[in-house]
This record gives sequence, C-alpha cells and structure tokens, in this order.
Amino acid sequence: MGQLRAEENSRWRCAPHDISASLLRLKELRSTGSSHGGSYLESRSVDTTLTTCEFKSGVKAHFFVSWLHPLKEQKLTIVGGRKMAVFDDTETERKLVLYTHRIDWVNRVPIAHKIEGEVVPLPAEEQLGRESQHFLECMARRQKARSDDQSGVRVLEVL
Repeated sequence: MGQLRAEENSRWRCAPHDISASLLRLKELRSTGSSHGGSYLESRSVDTTLTTCEFKSGVKAHFFVSWLHPLKEQKLTIVGGRKMAVFDDTETERKLVLYTHRIDWVNRVPIAHKIEGEVVPLPAEEQLGRESQHFLECMARRQKARSDDQSGVRVLEVL
C-alpha cells in the first residue's frame, strides 16, 4: 500500500507524471476522456481512480492510480501493432522490456504466441535527478525546459 492520504485525490497526486509522459511521447492532446474513482477511506477524497483518454490518432491511454493497491507498481505499458513495451520503474535489471508477442488466427480462433521479452539496457541513474539537473541547467542558461509551463497546463487539462 502507498502512503495513505485523506486530504487529497489520488489522481491529482499520482497521475500527473504518467499523463505528462504520455503527452510528451504522443505529441498531441487528448480529444476525449473520462475518469472514475472510489472513496473508500474517507468520503472527502478519492483513493483509487481510473482515467481513460482517447487521442485523435486513435491511441487510447488508461491511467490507474491508487494508494490502496496491495503492491507498489509504477509501470507504463505500451501496446503496439507489432511490439509491446513495459517500463517498470520499480525494477533495477529489467526496467524496460520489449515483447514481440503475436496472435495468429486459425479457423477464426486467436492463438497467442508469447515470445521471451528483450531487456533494453538503461542507465542506472535516477531519472528524477536527471530531470531536475536539466531544469536547473535550463534556468541557468535561460532556456526552455522540456517540462515547461505549457506542458504543465496540458497535464492540468487532462486532470
């Protein structure tokens, strides 16, 4: 279980990073969206939320956040037409894994072929520290940071 908070909404606390990463990768705004949540500990705050966004390109994104979930997970899963990627921020060795699973149709029945995942090596550095360093360097050079005020506004529009 995560840190329990009775004074704030889990979506506002936990989802901004995931939403920001998705908007950055897709380079487009969502066209539709919905969010549903549940208040289980305290009626004034939402403990668990599922937010769904659809983009003009046809991409759909689902953001599930909860501090009641029994396991600590920080995963981003991308499912494409030929490959799937799973980024697990709690892992050290298998942080990013690519899968080339495929589905064959035999007599109108889908047959899954699961292929062993390919681990993509990533630097061992802490990403938040790297992002903070980038921000400080941009401030010192008076340059625009990757996570500027406009990217913050786009995240707020989704929230």
